[in-house]
Amino acid sequence: MARLLSAGSLDEALDLVCVPEMTMETWLGQKLGEKGVVRSAAIRAARLNPTFGYQIFTGKRHGSRDKLLRLAFGMGLSLDEASRLLELGGHNRLDRACRRDVVIAWELNSGSSVDACDDALWSHGLPTLA
Repeated sequence: MARLLSAGSLDEALDLVCVPEMTMETWLGQKLGEKGVVRSAAIRAARLNPTFGYQIFTGKRHGSRDKLLRLAFGMGLSLDEASRLLELGGHNRLDRACRRDVVIAWELNSGSSVDACDDALWSHGLPTLA
């Protein structure tokens, strides 16, 4: 912190800490590599239309919050990774004050499939991801 405060200006201090924002498609590509998952398998497991799924991965389309959550299940992302995906997609992170988000977070944390998550949402009277 001392180094930041000793910078000549606020802009210089911000330049010391600001890293370029990663795009969603770059981040998704990195996560696929880390998880050892191929795009086609992630899209299939997410129950997304293949064309739409590939367009999300290439940055040609931006998915809705629910579509990105389905992709998080399809890729086997952790709760933190899913929240980061939502942020990169321009959506709100999962919110612990929202019953629907709590169910989704629970299912993500349990390693459930998107279908199991939809079943849990349905059984609690909440809108599904599909």
